[in-house]
Amino acid sequence: MLNLLGLSEMAEVACSLEVLADTQKCNAAVPNHLPVKSTLFSLLHTCCEIRHVPRKVNAAAAVV
Repeated sequence: MLNLLGLSEMAEVACSLEVLADTQKCNAAVPNHLPVKSTLFSLLHTCCEIRHVPRKVNAAAAVV
């Protein structure tokens, strides 16, 4: 997946997820099932299910 996106050289670079300061959505937050600090490889490999139809995550079950 990273090769297809042209991001293979950035796979192990540390990144952080945060909501944009100028977002218009009320109570916007990073989903609980995603770590705030991780690597791009880790996010795509362990946290994001890209082979299935998107579905709503049960927040209580997603808390680790």
